[in-house]
Amino acid sequence: MKNILLFIITLVGVSTIVEAQVPKMKYGVKGGLTLATLSDLDDAKLHKDIHLGVFTELKFTEKFSVQPELLYVRQGVKQEGTIYSSTDSYTMEESFLKVVTLSYVYVPIMAKYYLIEGLSVEAGPQVGFLVKDNSIFGVTARDSYLDPETSPKKVDYGLNMGAAYALPNGLFFEARYNLGLQKINEAGSKNIKNRALQLSVGYKF
Repeated sequence: MKNILLFIITLVGVSTIVEAQVPKMKYGVKGGLTLATLSDLDDAKLHKDIHLGVFTELKFTEKFSVQPELLYVRQGVKQEGTIYSSTDSYTMEESFLKVVTLSYVYVPIMAKYYLIEGLSVEAGPQVGFLVKDNSIFGVTARDSYLDPETSPKKVDYGLNMGAAYALPNGLFFEARYNLGLQKINEAGSKNIKNRALQLSVGYKF
């Protein structure tokens, strides 16, 4: 009888430990507005675009979880200005519009801490892979061409930080800032890095 009781107690204890080690999993989708720019560029204006993705939240305790994600993000920068070119007889003034639009697939891994029920803060690294470059450098009197100063590398990485609030029905709202740590331009002297604010709405299943 004692052996049976000991076996039951041990089984319950092991089950509790195993259950405590296996995180609760939730899946979700998210999307929203990206407000982006590039560092070390003069007269840079925000580039407004979209991001979409899926994620899995692995909740280890009531307070702590880890959230790997897969995101499609369009970001970049806009610049407007004037170029002056001089000859012996005259000076020509040309307006230009530079639009850098870079599409990445990012893989963030976020550590989340719940301050109170529903409200969390988060931080974590991400790596991104460039899938499309629609950047143009247009001048009124010339053909459009790709600006070599911002021709991007194929891989980007950075650090994310943000906060989110989830409702009991699974709907959540999130604000996240991405600080790019990789110089993305292949050529040129400027140290150009991605900067982006993501405002998201999502749903957890």
